[in-house]
Amino acid sequence: DLRLRWSNLALQYPLLDRRADIVTRSHQIFRFLRHEIQLQHARQLLFPSHAYCHVGRNGTPFLAETAATIECVMHRPEQLERHCMLFPQFFWFAAALCQSDAPVVYISGLRLFRAVLPTYTCNDAARHSLQAGLAASESWSRPFRGVQELVMRGLSTAQTEEHSISTLRLLLSVSLMNSNDN
Repeated sequence: DLRLRWSNLALQYPLLDRRADIVTRSHQIFRFLRHEIQLQHARQLLFPSHAYCHVGRNGTPFLAETAATIECVMHRPEQLERHCMLFPQFFWFAAALCQSDAPVVYISGLRLFRAVLPTYTCNDAARHSLQAGLAASESWSRPFRGVQELVMRGLSTAQTEEHSISTLRLLLSVSLMNSNDN
């Protein structure tokens, strides 16, 4: 299938050439092709992001484009079952983005939360990730105070405030649904 082949190539180019224009165009091609996301695509999107998280501002275009690509994929209802299988990876990627001090990356994380959270009820792995994300944990190598604290960070600046408020609203409604289910 030509669309699958081009989708794979579009996600490989940013790994070979990290220039912002190549990263942006490659992700735009992937989004334009609107091919169904497969596990290999999720790997191609998420694994390199870990390295980009540690390079400071140079990783900003890659992280923002990756988040936009995942968000685009999440808005395709015909792939709901596949989204549910990938929920934990996308959920924690959004949490990682929200730890950024770069506003564009932080906002990308909030937008991704808003795309991912409505699919959480699909399976047990999604529920477990959501419950772990909502709870604080001191046992991790870096203490984690929960997703709410990450989202509330955005209330302190005008650039991120509106995004934080809408994400907090969604988190509240999902938390209420989760507590009603238990």
